[in-house]
Amino acid sequence: GFPVTIQQMPQSSKGGFFLDSDFIVVDDFPKKLKWFRYMDLAIGKNSRSDWNSCVAVAFDEKTGFIYLRDMIRIRALDEFLATVKSWMLDPAEKNTEWAVENVAFQTVVFTDFMKDKDLLDVRIGQEVHEGDKITRARAWQIRARQGFLRVVNGAWVQGFINKAKAFRANAKKTTKSIR
Repeated sequence: GFPVTIQQMPQSSKGGFFLDSDFIVVDDFPKKLKWFRYMDLAIGKNSRSDWNSCVAVAFDEKTGFIYLRDMIRIRALDEFLATVKSWMLDPAEKNTEWAVENVAFQTVVFTDFMKDKDLLDVRIGQEVHEGDKITRARAWQIRARQGFLRVVNGAWVQGFINKAKAFRANAKKTTKSIR
């Protein structure tokens, strides 16, 4: 299955599910990793709306490390989708596999990508999630606590770590209305 990233998470002032020490920031990653990008989409029209985001994720079979790099995080959906398309066409992302969740309006986003002739050579799929975000995040938490999560340094890193630290295990379980 397609790796699921920890991107948009319930926020709490208590935190505790992820800690600063769970994220080992590195300057580089092994070459020839297989990268995946899952788009977490949100509907919203104001500054309190959730963010649209995706981060590149790869698994290094030699070490067991999971690498995260280059998060795209934009609140406005149209701007996010235009940015994602430009990244899809970037030669640096040539072998990246992209995915959109197979629910609600995201199915329309997937269909629009499929109809875009510029994206004919881009691998884009749909992802069906099993379980809630807390259940899916638990495997990431365990790997992170054991030192198997690597975050490739960049301007996005501190915001990502802050968001992950705000996630809490007893957060209200929801099926989003869309991300």
